[in-house]
Amino acid sequence: MMNQKKIVSIITGANGFVGRHLVDALVEKGNQVVAVSGPHSNQRRSLSVHENLIHEHADLSETDGFREIVFRYQPDEIYHLAGIAVTHGVSAESYYQSNVLGAYRWAEVVQRECGDECAFLFVSSASVYGSLSGDDIRFKETDTLRPTSLYGASKASAEAHLWMLLSKGLNLKIARPFNHTGPGQQAGFLCPDLAARIKKEIVNQGTGELQISVGRMDAIRDFMDVRDVVRAYILIMESAATGSVVNVCSGIGISVREMAEILAQETRLERSIRYVQNDALVRGEPDKIVGDDNCLRSLGEWAPRYTLKDTLRELWLSF
Repeated sequence: MMNQKKIVSIITGANGFVGRHLVDALVEKGNQVVAVSGPHSNQRRSLSVHENLIHEHADLSETDGFREIVFRYQPDEIYHLAGIAVTHGVSAESYYQSNVLGAYRWAEVVQRECGDECAFLFVSSASVYGSLSGDDIRFKETDTLRPTSLYGASKASAEAHLWMLLSKGLNLKIARPFNHTGPGQQAGFLCPDLAARIKKEIVNQGTGELQISVGRMDAIRDFMDVRDVVRAYILIMESAATGSVVNVCSGIGISVREMAEILAQETRLERSIRYVQNDALVRGEPDKIVGDDNCLRSLGEWAPRYTLKDTLRELWLSF
């Protein structure tokens, strides 16, 4: 009996928070995985070693290195996660160069070298939507894009650039992930920042009630575990039609206050924790960002495996 050809998967941004989880999931699935990281990626967060895993480096600012990788490995699918992931504190020029031109350049390589033989999953963001208002309950993929941040604008612009390549034959699929967290997430994002502040104040404040500075507590977000997020990416790659746009979300909103209270419970401290809003940490972000997950669920028997409580417990223990 002939051995079945392994699916060859290229992951860009493979050394990032989500990328490392996606690498593990695809390797476990039996794919031949080519993990592409930037030339200056953080070696302290190195990827695992496996016979089905190949490590490569390429720079988003140019195409020759990536073209050589595509030509050498002849991929069946590409997950494009590379780019700037932080949602604030970055210039418009940097966002445009990395998130827009970087994605366009590499997708154009795939369109020219592979045509529609290789599926290209672009990981966009729920930040393209803006904020829910009025009677709106959840964002749908068909809603008008009204980003309120430079980061969201860069992702919306990248989508527009890639739609043009779709018309030229790119086998494009777009995932719009909402908030996600989990073990291994670094500082600069809500959940690990909260955990880090609590641990710091446990040391600094000695006995008595802990006071933790936070941003807006009433903001509502749609959180998922990063391991569920990568499962959704794989499902979209395998089951969504060319040209599909799919929200990656739980469909359930939770306030920052509720999430902080869950995290406080996971500390197992006998001391109480009081959260104090610090205006310096308020960044003018949307009031409510919750997604409609019907499109994702329509692709197969998919549901999150991790509760937010489970996820925050693992995040806390990973610090």
